[in-house]
Amino acid sequence: VSAAQVEVVPEVYEVEMPPGFQAYYQAAVQILKQTLGRARFLKESFGVSDIRQMVGECVMPLIEDTAVMDNLQMMPHSEDYLYHHSVDVGVISGCLGLWLGRPFKEIEEIILGGLLHDVGKALIPLKVLNKQGALTEEEMNLVRFHSTRGYKFLKESSDVNRNILLCTLQHHERMDGSGYPLAVRGDKIHPYAKIIAVADVFDAMIAKRGYGKQATPYEAVEIMKHEMYGKLDIEICTLFLEKICQRFVGDLIQLSDGRRGEVVFLNQYDNTRPIVRTQEGEFIDLDKRRDINICKMLHS
Repeated sequence: VSAAQVEVVPEVYEVEMPPGFQAYYQAAVQILKQTLGRARFLKESFGVSDIRQMVGECVMPLIEDTAVMDNLQMMPHSEDYLYHHSVDVGVISGCLGLWLGRPFKEIEEIILGGLLHDVGKALIPLKVLNKQGALTEEEMNLVRFHSTRGYKFLKESSDVNRNILLCTLQHHERMDGSGYPLAVRGDKIHPYAKIIAVADVFDAMIAKRGYGKQATPYEAVEIMKHEMYGKLDIEICTLFLEKICQRFVGDLIQLSDGRRGEVVFLNQYDNTRPIVRTQEGEFIDLDKRRDINICKMLHS
């Protein structure tokens, strides 16, 4: 799909589409923001035709890019975390669908489910959603039950099918029954929601936000390997982590001791602790040097 072929409802959305990954990504963020903005400020239900059209015109070209995961990390994120996160999850979920060998029509639905998984958060007051301090119990309940709220809101839209509704409702459910809002177990969770859960967990950890610590992909993979075992679908999570780790070689990184370098080799048993060549030409095996960590990703 070329930039010239992309026509994103010009009479409603004045989106410039210059060539490149960033153009498609920013257009997707803008369309999602405007569409969900109507839900927040006008309190109206909406059809998803605009977002569904955007899946084909903006998101599909992103997941077809072989460097999609690297490009996602380089995208500038504004203060609109909700919309950037939703697009990220849609893109990552689409990649997972592709890697799992799902049919094209299913991949489109998985992407749409990822884009709309947090629609319930678009209905939460901004002062709560953007609050940087500790939330009150009432505010916590508003955030915690965003999946239920989003499900009910989307159910009012006649053009949203059951698959998408369950992505919104179940993306925080966990295979062992420890999730919410219904605490259902593995076989009761929709297959698309299992995919979106993996994408959601990963992106939430590596996200650029104004508060909280942003994890490196290495830290995120480590956490998902150990803390999410048994909570996320093992087949989906394992495939995702394998794909993420395959692209680690060549990463430009900064170490916790201040030195900079390049990842040159993955260790067989722990690919989150690779061998790094520093700018000074020294080779450091992080599997043996546990006192040093990768603390920051750099871009050439």
